[in-house]
Amino acid sequence: NLKIKEMLLVQVRGATAYAMPRQQYGGYLKADKLHNARSLLAEWRQRGDTIWANFSNGKEGTLWFYRSLVQVYRETGSDFLTEELDRVVFELCQNDNR
Repeated sequence: NLKIKEMLLVQVRGATAYAMPRQQYGGYLKADKLHNARSLLAEWRQRGDTIWANFSNGKEGTLWFYRSLVQVYRETGSDFLTEELDRVVFELCQNDNR
C-alpha cells in the first residue's frame, strides 16, 4: 500500500522504533531495504518485467519508494549502505527505461 510506504518514509526521517536509537534503527532498516532492492534486481534479471505484478504498487510505485528512500537517506548523511542502495536503485531505474 502506498500510504504505508509514505508513513515509513516519515518514520525514517525522524522517528525511532522499538526504543532503539535512531541511528541504530536506521542502519537496520537501511540494510534491510538494500537487501530487498538487491533481491528485486536479481529477480528482475531472471524474470524481467513480470515481477512487477507481485507488487501492490506496481513498477512505478515500487521504484518511487526506493528513489524516495535514497533521497531521505541522503538528507541524513551518506555512508556505504546509502551509496550501495543508490547504486542498486539507479540500476533498477535504468532497467525501467529499457
